[in-house]
Amino acid sequence: MILLPLDPPTARPSGPPPAPAEAQAWQDCVVTRHPGAAEWVQRRLSRAVRVVDHLHPHEIRPGTRYHGVFPLNLAADICRAGAQCWAISVQLPPALRGHELSAEQLEALDARLVRYQVDEVAGADLPGLV
Repeated sequence: MILLPLDPPTARPSGPPPAPAEAQAWQDCVVTRHPGAAEWVQRRLSRAVRVVDHLHPHEIRPGTRYHGVFPLNLAADICRAGAQCWAISVQLPPALRGHELSAEQLEALDARLVRYQVDEVAGADLPGLV
C-alpha cells in the first residue's frame, strides 16, 4: 500500500460548489468510539459532523470525508470509493496509551488531521512475499 499525506483540512477544496445544508450534515463523518476524538474533530472543522462507532466498507459513500484512525484496508476502501480518508494523527506518550483522551488532551498533544490517499498495490498471495 502507498500512503501519501495530502492537503491540510483548512485548504479550500476545488471542484463543484458545496452541497445544500441538509447534505452537508453527511459530508463529514467521524468514525470513532471515543467521545473526545469526535469532539476534537468537530472543533477542528468548526461544523457539525456525523459520528459513527463503526464503518463497514458497504457503508462508504463517495464525496464523504471520513475522519478517524483506520486500518489500512479500510482506508484503501474509503479512497477506492471516491471518499476522503482523514487520519487523526497524534504522538501519544506511552503513559497515555489505553486511556480515554478528551478533546482538550488531544489539542495539548498537538493532534492533527492528515489526509491520506491509500491504494492497495499488491497482496500477500504473490509468490515470494511470504
